[in-house]
Amino acid sequence: MIGHGEITEIMRIFITGGTGFIGSALVKLLIQRGHMLLILTGHNITGKKESGQIKYVEGNLHDLNNLEKVIKGFEPHFVVHLAWEGLPEYSMELCKKNLEYGINLFTASVKAGCINILSTGSCWEYTEKQGCLSEDGKLDTSSVFPAVKNALQFYGEAVTRENKGKFYWLRLFYVYGPGQRKSSLIPHIIDSLQGGELKCRNPQNRNDFIYIHDVVRAITEVIEKRPEGTVYNVGSGYSTEVLEVIRQIFESEGKHFDTDRLSNVSSSTMKNENKVDFWADINRISKDTGWKPEYSLKSGIETTLSNYLMETI
Repeated sequence: MIGHGEITEIMRIFITGGTGFIGSALVKLLIQRGHMLLILTGHNITGKKESGQIKYVEGNLHDLNNLEKVIKGFEPHFVVHLAWEGLPEYSMELCKKNLEYGINLFTASVKAGCINILSTGSCWEYTEKQGCLSEDGKLDTSSVFPAVKNALQFYGEAVTRENKGKFYWLRLFYVYGPGQRKSSLIPHIIDSLQGGELKCRNPQNRNDFIYIHDVVRAITEVIEKRPEGTVYNVGSGYSTEVLEVIRQIFESEGKHFDTDRLSNVSSSTMKNENKVDFWADINRISKDTGWKPEYSLKSGIETTLSNYLMETI
């Protein structure tokens, strides 16, 4: 297993979504690991901090010819696709647009000579919402978002296979940590600590929460080690009730939590017997790369809280 301070080779890596929640954390780790990065951004690059290791390029994912030109000029060993426009909206129009963007990127990559691609999917691609989910589980085609994600995975696998390259698809479970959008569950709970309204639609659901640092470590391990597999789950390997997450956040700040604080939950919701309860089977990625989560939910929440409080000082 490669240690945190060791790398097999310094690589040039082209990244989309490198300024987002997951992307920002990944960029920081890849820089620490010594890799050279080029980040595609649709925002003005003026004022963005560049160095000998990291450069930014303005562009978008709908211009196939320009994408190919940019990638060819950088000559990356890997293309990493994290961008997904419009979250947390999952409309048909946005899903269609993101599918086209992903196809454009994968096509431009192989045309430019980069045949190694990593992209991220979602645990919501699985049909089942109960129990331990393995990478070989049945995939959901009943709604647009998972269907589009599945289609993008299949295209990526096909286009890299035809060009004798390698494609990796990492299905991320419930990622949380510093930098997550404020409307997400855990940031919302933290904001409610000062007495604000606390809303939670399904407090008895059980989800697989995985800390951001462990997620970007998993991505990095796959990039550096290039394992034999293609699809990998990235989660904690266990589920936690949402109510327990709320309690842990409150207790970490020395506060008592009572379910009466939930402003939009009825008694029938609290008695819901059809609750979601699923978690990731992480045996494949652990076996192929040696990766395992380092953060427990408790330590991840405490670190997230610490970062949040520092930001508000």
